[in-house]
Amino acid sequence: MRKLLGIVLGLGILLGGCSGAKKLTIDDHGSRVRLGVGDMLEITLESKPSTGYSWTIYEIDQAIIKPAGDVEYTEKGLVIPGSCCDATFNFEAVGKGETGLVLGYHREWEEDIAPIETFVVTVIVE
Repeated sequence: MRKLLGIVLGLGILLGGCSGAKKLTIDDHGSRVRLGVGDMLEITLESKPSTGYSWTIYEIDQAIIKPAGDVEYTEKGLVIPGSCCDATFNFEAVGKGETGLVLGYHREWEEDIAPIETFVVTVIVE
């Protein structure tokens, strides 16, 4: 029983650490965010992947902050062609410094066309 209790408490501590991510949305466009080395950053933006549009990382200094896993998509409401979902990006602060983080909303096959929307934040890791 004590061993099980130790495992449960250990998992609680690990999971508790994961929930401390700094969370941003489109409302945070143009802002500055401060993190410590090892902190997590979560950015959730509305997306309509069935239309061909998706968010892509355009600019990042991976010596300061790097992607932590793949983009996660969460459906919102009724799932029909053209419906919205949330695209969530996770990043980990890995080194001290400052970097622009730019995400662009575009169709991947349209290489010479600017994104129809951008999300920009300045990330400062101390």
